[in-house]
Amino acid sequence: MSKAERSRLESQYKAKTAGYEGVMLGSLLYGTLCTLFAAARSETFISDFKAFFGVIWSFIRLCADKVFQVAKWAAQVGDMIPQPTVSAIVHWLIQIILVVGVAVGVGFLLFIGGEKLYSGYKEHFADQISLAELLISFAVVVFTLYPIALVLFKEGNVSKRLFPAALFAGCASFTMVGLPGSPQIQNIMPTEVLGTTAYAAPLNGIVVSCIIFALSMVWLEWNDKRLKAAGIGFVPGRKDDLEAIDISDRTGMLPFGLAVIPILFVVLYIFVMQQVLKDAVTWSTNYIVIQSLALGCLLAFALFHKRIHAFRDSVNDAATNSLIALMNTAVVTGFGGVVQ
Repeated sequence: MSKAERSRLESQYKAKTAGYEGVMLGSLLYGTLCTLFAAARSETFISDFKAFFGVIWSFIRLCADKVFQVAKWAAQVGDMIPQPTVSAIVHWLIQIILVVGVAVGVGFLLFIGGEKLYSGYKEHFADQISLAELLISFAVVVFTLYPIALVLFKEGNVSKRLFPAALFAGCASFTMVGLPGSPQIQNIMPTEVLGTTAYAAPLNGIVVSCIIFALSMVWLEWNDKRLKAAGIGFVPGRKDDLEAIDISDRTGMLPFGLAVIPILFVVLYIFVMQQVLKDAVTWSTNYIVIQSLALGCLLAFALFHKRIHAFRDSVNDAATNSLIALMNTAVVTGFGGVVQ
């Protein structure tokens, strides 16, 4: 290959890469702006937004008041000096040193934390692709679990302010990387690189999962009681369909054992197939997980298809909702393949 031809191909490659990156960033910006404009019109979001930052500001003021109180208490040492001028200088000097020292210390810790976060992102998420996949996955999880959370929060009279914490406690902690056999991508990706299975280090994973679950539940229960003591409970949003989340009439509901059969099937299928095909090079964990999820969906349909009302409308809604997530993931994956 001649030098001119190589230069021409490199220029074309950079142009295509820049074009794909522009489309990706534009799509992310468009989605972010649409979300922000929709949220700005939501009275519930505005109220929760003000309450969230109000709590943070109250915490900062409380910490600052405690620092000033400690500084005033320590400054009493200067009052013991008999000379008034020296006493006043020492008194204020101690207060200034303590307050400035705490402020500098907090700023230094924030700087170190930000630097560690940036270095971790640069090492493990060195491009916009990983960040886009993270945001897309998070959006899919939120829109999937929000209707379920409405039902549970309404029944327990739990404030929707705890929904983000409950979401992360369930989807972005032990189920993501700790629970053995979890089909989430964070648990599956290392199997390709390290040559392990989705059930690697089962004892460590179970112990860590139990600890994270226990601490998360303690924190959630404590905040739930604190909010209820302040008279804050479940308040539906303007667009929340209360009739759709009403489960006061529980006649004909599925038994719990029957309802969890598809989930247990997915976990057991991954375990069994990895044991049976552990020596087959072409059968990676990724393929097994995809098969388990597809078969789990078919099993759920076979068990519960009679309970689906307005079958055609349900299929249309499911196809429309899944297409958005599928296209977003396909765009990110395709862009990553071109860049690579």
